[in-house]
Amino acid sequence: MGASDLNQNGGRIASGGDTELNLRGTLDNLGRLIASQNLYVSAGQINNRGTLGALGQLQLRSSNGITTSADTLIYSGGDMLLRGNGLANSYGDIYSAGNLSFAALDGAARPC
Repeated sequence: MGASDLNQNGGRIASGGDTELNLRGTLDNLGRLIASQNLYVSAGQINNRGTLGALGQLQLRSSNGITTSADTLIYSGGDMLLRGNGLANSYGDIYSAGNLSFAALDGAARPC
């Protein structure tokens, strides 16, 4: 799915397979965005105030940054790659059953 912004306020978006979101603006998630396989999100800004999850691989890419609030969850059953100018986690949970890495936009990987 491609769009400018996605504002989810308490809803649920779920797929039985892969999910790919290509947003020019902001993903503002205050709900559940879940993929039964892989979840790929690319956005100018990613704000998670709910759940972002995949049973397979999860990739979040943001030209600005990724923020999470208290009592939130980002999870993957496989590997997780977080890529952006910054990661601000305020009492949220980030969990990966596989490898977990944060890479800056310059591509330099930093294991979490």
